[in-house]
Amino acid sequence: YIDDLVDLLVAKDKQPKGGIKTYYREVKRGVKVTEIIPLTRVQVKSVEEMEHFLAIGQGNQTIGETGLNAVSSRAHTIFELRITKTVIDKKAGKKETCYNTVRLVDLAGSERLEKTRESKAFNKQREIEGKAINNS
Repeated sequence: YIDDLVDLLVAKDKQPKGGIKTYYREVKRGVKVTEIIPLTRVQVKSVEEMEHFLAIGQGNQTIGETGLNAVSSRAHTIFELRITKTVIDKKAGKKETCYNTVRLVDLAGSERLEKTRESKAFNKQREIEGKAINNS
């Protein structure tokens, strides 16, 4: 919010001093990933548990009124779900783990920009931010 990174699973009064930082890590030659530290990660074992943490995050979002929406999110929000599946072959004595990641992204202030007085630069900024999220 306002160019600060906020962990929505942490109460506003308990956010880390100095804020949350972004780091870029090279995972292989020429390929970098973005890491945000510290960031709360929780392991859940059911849809109900996932919904519980999603509700906490939604409750900590900053929202405000715009000309088109009375409850517009005022900050970009990323909900990342990493699904892990482990298959154990007892006969062969092997274990294989597969990972999939799904990101749900809410770009703040994106509602029908052509109907507002927002500038084309705002649209361009959202496009740049969307690409950065997809590349992380």
